[in-house]
Amino acid sequence: GQMSTEPLKQAQFIVVSGITLATRYALAGGLPEPVAFHLSDAYLQHLNATITEEESIKLFLVALHDFTRRVHDIKEATPYSYPITRSIRYISSHLHKKFSLNDIARYCNLTPQYLSSLFHKETGITLSTYVHNEKLKVSAQMLRQGDFSISRIASILDFPSASAFSSDFKKYYGMTPKVYRNNMPSEEI
Repeated sequence: GQMSTEPLKQAQFIVVSGITLATRYALAGGLPEPVAFHLSDAYLQHLNATITEEESIKLFLVALHDFTRRVHDIKEATPYSYPITRSIRYISSHLHKKFSLNDIARYCNLTPQYLSSLFHKETGITLSTYVHNEKLKVSAQMLRQGDFSISRIASILDFPSASAFSSDFKKYYGMTPKVYRNNMPSEEI
């Protein structure tokens, strides 16, 4: 549509619309929100400095190429389908909250049964095992930071009890959480 009678402004308006759409599609393609929004902001700031229609269009083509390349790189690095990648993202951002298979399935727009089957087929482990292992990995990080008691970690990550957490941790890491904390270097945040 015609948004301006000035050719430069018209080109810039079109580029703004195009970068907005590219950002949305990049997010849907798996580009993390902070990266997508930072790219969008950076290109729109550069667009503001363009002085010809040609510069605006060239900037738009560079932006499209950049968004496309970044989504491609993420797809290449992620061996899983979109629903599984999406479920992993959900799990990662909800480890400190209570959630269920139904919650993950609803987020992925799949039935719980189909998601479970697809997850196992693609990853080789069940969804519940994946969630459990991820919680144990986060607990190890929390232990290395040294600020959390074992019972607090168990509570934060929704283990049934501190003793259940300790038992599961020992099975996964081959040592108790206390021994792990004492033998691993601490992490600075």
